[in-house]
Amino acid sequence: MNFLKPLSNSQKKKRKGVFLLLLIIVIVQLLYWNFYSFQTQNSETIVDSRLDSLIQIKIDLRENQISLQAFNVNYMTDYKAYVLGLNVEELDRIETYRQQNKWFYSLNEFQSISKITDSLKLKISPFLKFPSKRIAKNDNQKIVVLADINIATAEELKNTHGIGVVFSKRIIAYRTSLGGFNNMNQLFNVYGLDSVVVVRLKSQYKVY
Repeated sequence: MNFLKPLSNSQKKKRKGVFLLLLIIVIVQLLYWNFYSFQTQNSETIVDSRLDSLIQIKIDLRENQISLQAFNVNYMTDYKAYVLGLNVEELDRIETYRQQNKWFYSLNEFQSISKITDSLKLKISPFLKFPSKRIAKNDNQKIVVLADINIATAEELKNTHGIGVVFSKRIIAYRTSLGGFNNMNQLFNVYGLDSVVVVRLKSQYKVY
């Protein structure tokens, strides 16, 4: 039978060549997988190191400095809450309270609802502003009541002549983007709002 015949020199060389080729392929595969494994481990180590650095930076920022200007606490964002050092539970209590269309008017009220500690209250108090509901002025024996522009609803704003659905929404949207008005002159920056209408608003509203 043919398979019992002795191999010729050319056949032996071919077999050796095939075996050598297979050996080279196996070696290359082993080198590739070893290199890939090393690269993957190295990449994971770098990523972990960077994450640790970012976490440490955030911790340092929270513990050593608060880079915020004073803002109306009723417009607190997740970012501002994080920088101030509030935890998730405290922020949830604040959001639940605000979803009921309720406002914070004092630091003690804010602490009572959010359940922040006395030490945190003392630390963040310089950064929190609280509106007043209204203020009365005596003008020739006539009482003029000015409402707080930062708590006015869209419906209330529409009571001012010259403000309809569009401008009331623009004022609310701009107020939200600012985190609350710091002064009434910021109303001049509301797109399309006439200066005459701003004057009317200033006679009815005030920033506290």
